[in-house]
Amino acid sequence: MDIFNPDGSLALTPPSSSSHHDFDFLIGHWDVHNRALKSRLTGSDDWKEFEFTNETRMILNGFGNVDESGSTMRKFDPATRLWTIFSAYPGATTVDTMQGFIEDGIGHFYSQEVLEGKPILTQFEWDATNPEKPVWKQAMSADNGMTWEWNWTMTFTRRQDRAETFLYVAV
Repeated sequence: MDIFNPDGSLALTPPSSSSHHDFDFLIGHWDVHNRALKSRLTGSDDWKEFEFTNETRMILNGFGNVDESGSTMRKFDPATRLWTIFSAYPGATTVDTMQGFIEDGIGHFYSQEVLEGKPILTQFEWDATNPEKPVWKQAMSADNGMTWEWNWTMTFTRRQDRAETFLYVAV
């Protein structure tokens, strides 16, 4: 399966159901459990686990959203029916960009990146089939998508003490 066209654009076609409401499940306050490989694409099986909290808010009249820290922004393009995810992490000097879509509660997002001087593909998968406990996963491939290393999982649990924010925004 070719993920990218020769010009670098995404080769995958979003479903007709792709819409600016695809990430509505993520709006609100969350407790997030992380499990991540300490070293990526090295054959490592050494994992670290940690927790954090997150808040996601709608922006752009509902055609986008942003995490509380401002490190991730998602924007929907109604012309292409693709989402673009912009992310930056502490210490980053660039902004990572991924594109993709959500179909039947499962999101598929891809980017071409460089890791330690080598070209790689990165994949995000969002599983929102249970919108009260969505799961985000990251995989990387050093062989143009023939094999993938799943190296980070975040399990989101909606914060009950802040549920009123979600109900207010969702109306």
